[in-house]
Formats: sequence, C-alpha cells, structure tokens
Amino acid sequence: MKLLGKIKGREIVVMMDSGASHNFISKKLVGVLQLEVDETVKFGVFLGDGGRVACQGMC
Repeated sequence: MKLLGKIKGREIVVMMDSGASHNFISKKLVGVLQLEVDETVKFGVFLGDGGRVACQGMC
C-alpha cells in the first residue's frame, strides 16, 4: 500500500509493509531532506515478502 506523507514539509510517498520487521528510508531521501543519522552497526530488515535488506543508521 502506498500513501502520501510529509517530512519537513516535503510531500513524499510512503510504502506500507505490515509484514516488515522495521521501518526504513532511502539514503537518497535522507540526503535530500538533510536528516540527521545516528550511525549504528549494520542490521538486517525482514520484508513482508520474506526478503531481507541490510541497513545501517537511525534517523
């Protein structure tokens, strides 16, 4: 499911994945919005389709 949302007054598309283990945002969007990122160790995020992506950092 895709929804419209806003971060820092900028309209974005939010993809809802009720089966995912975490929420995440693309590095590109973090850069565009100039969001602060706290570095973390790398961790895996499980997606609703059973896939997995590697992530690092928290906004």
